[in-house]
Amino acid sequence: MATRRSSLYEKTKSALGTTPHGMINQRRLSKAATLLLSTQLTVSEIIDQTGFSSRTHFYDLFGKAYNCSPSEYRQRV
Repeated sequence: MATRRSSLYEKTKSALGTTPHGMINQRRLSKAATLLLSTQLTVSEIIDQTGFSSRTHFYDLFGKAYNCSPSEYRQRV
């Protein structure tokens, strides 16, 4: 049985409060936060390892999720 993309997005959003794409980004940001605290990798290396193709997009999403920049997060926690 095939499911339309829009139907999948609607069902996921209603059940989990976020879209599949949003879930993927949350997981990638969580991994980035873990790497910031557990390694000495640069932010650029972490961006590459977590699969973000745009540094600007990563900083925007990270700032919205953690209310600070990745560097501030590393120093603050």
